Amino acid sequence: GLAGPVAPLVDSLLADLSLVTRDAADDALWDLRPEAFAEYDPAFPRLSRPSHERAAERLARFRQKTRTKKASRPLVAPPPPAHPDLAPVRADLLRCAATRRLLLAALDRADRDLACRALHLATLVAHDAHQTGLSWAETLLPRLLDLRARGPDYLGSPLCDEGLDWLLDA
Repeated sequence: GLAGPVAPLVDSLLADLSLVTRDAADDALWDLRPEAFAEYDPAFPRLSRPSHERAAERLARFRQKTRTKKASRPLVAPPPPAHPDLAPVRADLLRCAATRRLLLAALDRADRDLACRALHLATLVAHDAHQTGLSWAETLLPRLLDLRARGPDYLGSPLCDEGLDWLLDA
């Protein structure tokens, strides 16, 4: 385990966010608590693809069980407020022409994995637009509708499907 002065802090944080079990080799297995599911980011780079797939399946099952109405949910939650010195950088990145071209190109390709990643970025753009009152959908809406027209199972992920529905409703 972790040693040193930060070990109790890390242990406390892990206990707040996850449940620990032990496998046959007595190794710790950390499982995200259901109340922390809203914080899960399917684009987090430190997890392996199989780990992301397991987490996404679990999150989709949890969302299915806890859905109280037909409203869809975003693929990812809004990011926390940026540091004041970095807020303009975030805004410029999310609103620039290069980001828009990247999203359009990714949504035009027939690649499910790329489409799911593009939906992640489009969701962040939509969250930014909701916070600032700016419009975002005009250029992306035709591509999102085309993606939906490819069929309900095209994306291969219930989370991405629900995220696409949220973007179309936003």
